[in-house]
Amino acid sequence: MPLLVRFRPQGACGLLLIASACAAGSPTSDTTANSSTSTMSATAAATTDATTASATTSVAPTTSSSTSTTSTTSDASTSDATSTTPAGTTAITTGPGECAPVTSETFTLTQDVLLACGAMAAVDVFDVPLRHRGPAVARATLTIEHTQSVPEIHFWNATVLVGESEYGFGIGDDLCSGYQPVTKQNLGYGLLTDASDRVKVPMYQGSAPCTDGALAVRAGSTLTVWYADPTPGCERVAYTSWYATQGFEATYVWQTMMSPILALPIDTPPGTQALLMSVVEGSPDTNPNAVCGAETQTLVSQLRDGGAVLHQAEMLLPASGGQGHLVLANEALLPGAGPHAIDLAVGANVFDSAVRTGGCCGDAALFAVFVPE
Repeated sequence: MPLLVRFRPQGACGLLLIASACAAGSPTSDTTANSSTSTMSATAAATTDATTASATTSVAPTTSSSTSTTSTTSDASTSDATSTTPAGTTAITTGPGECAPVTSETFTLTQDVLLACGAMAAVDVFDVPLRHRGPAVARATLTIEHTQSVPEIHFWNATVLVGESEYGFGIGDDLCSGYQPVTKQNLGYGLLTDASDRVKVPMYQGSAPCTDGALAVRAGSTLTVWYADPTPGCERVAYTSWYATQGFEATYVWQTMMSPILALPIDTPPGTQALLMSVVEGSPDTNPNAVCGAETQTLVSQLRDGGAVLHQAEMLLPASGGQGHLVLANEALLPGAGPHAIDLAVGANVFDSAVRTGGCCGDAALFAVFVPE
C-alpha cells in the first residue's frame, strides 16, 4: 500500500493513550460555499449537545465539489528535533469586570460535499459570513465517509479559519473503503472584522493514486462559533497549541503511559464555567495498522484538571501504508470559578514505532471558552 504524504504546516497564521495527525496549511477559496442552516443562542452550557434558540438564518448554496486533480507530493519526513516536555501556554486575556456573555451559533451542512485531491483543490465545506465583530472560536464537527468508488485508502485534511485567523492549522487522518463514517473535529480562533467576517473550513483529500470524490463530508456536519465580547479584557477565551508555542520543527514523542503534551492554567471568571475543547493528531513513523480490517493498536487522549480525568478518547489507528495518522478530540464542561490546572494528556498503545505530534505530524490544541453558568 503506498505511503500517504501530506504538506508540512506553513508558518503563519492496558494503557490509556492519545493521538495526532499530519497537518497542512490549506489554501482557501472564495468561490465555493456550501448550503448550511444556522441556529443561534446565548450559551448557557455550550456543549456539542447544547440547546439553541429557534432563530434561524441560512447560507445560500453554491457548488459543493471540485474536479481538480492536483495531488500532494511533499514528503512527510520526520524532524530530528524531539521533545517530551509539555508546551507552554498562549493565553488570551480573560480579565475581570462587567463583560457581555459568550454566545454561540451553529451551522449545519445540508448537502454532502465531495472532496478533491490535493491542497490546491481544497473546497470550503463551510464558508459563512458573520455579523459579530471581535474574537471568535470555531469548531467544525465533520462526518466523513469513504464513498467506496475506489478501493484505495484516502486521507482527509481540514482547517478552521476564523476571520483574521490567529490559530488555524490543518489536521487529518485516513479512511478505508467500506468502513462506517467517522466524526472528526478541528478548532480555529481569530478576530472577525469588516474586512474578514467569514469562517471557512477548507478540506481536501489525498492518496497515491488519488481519485477525486473518494471521500465525502456528509450532510449534518456542523460548524459552531462562540462569540466573545470584544471589549479589552473580556475575550473570555484562552488557548494553547504545540505549533503556537514550539514552532514547526520540534516534535513531541508520545509515551506508552499518559503524559501531558499541553498545559493550560486558567482562572474561570465568576458566573461562568469553562468549556474545554481539544484536538490532537498522532502520527506513528510507521503505521502498525497497515491493513484495513486488521487494526489493533490505539492512541488515547485525556482532558484533565489537576490530574483528574474529565474526558477520555481512545481510537484505533486507521490503516495506511507507511506513516499513520489519527485525530482525537476531547470536550468537557468544567464548573467552578477560580483557578484550574488544565492539561491535555496523550498516550500510545504502539510499541514498534515512535508516535509524534508537531513538525510534519500534526498539531495539538487546547481551548477554554468561558460560557455562562
